[in-house]
Amino acid sequence: MGSFYSLILPYVFVYNKSGGHVYNNGSKQANPALPPEAISVAVHPAAPAGSQSASNWITTHAGHPDYVFTVPNAVTNTPDKQWIAIDTNPSSPHFGRAYAMFTPFVLNPSRILL
Repeated sequence: MGSFYSLILPYVFVYNKSGGHVYNNGSKQANPALPPEAISVAVHPAAPAGSQSASNWITTHAGHPDYVFTVPNAVTNTPDKQWIAIDTNPSSPHFGRAYAMFTPFVLNPSRILL
């Protein structure tokens, strides 16, 4: 059994006065210490059956969240359409390498980053 990799889109939003979510929140961040939008990686390593728990997930690298891409505010470079591929060929020189691909929507035109 192998590890499970996930490329995720963490997003910080705020609430408007009527209680609804505001996704286009510009620089009014709920937590300025975190990026308002990002692409990040989470890995659940292979483990024996019955030993799985939420604490098995690896979501940090070198003591920090494992961000692949961040944006300065929630109105520019919105990341979406994420894909992840892992080199699982044991004879490959890049065995175990994770490849991330996503689209940062930048007004016009959008572009694909790898």
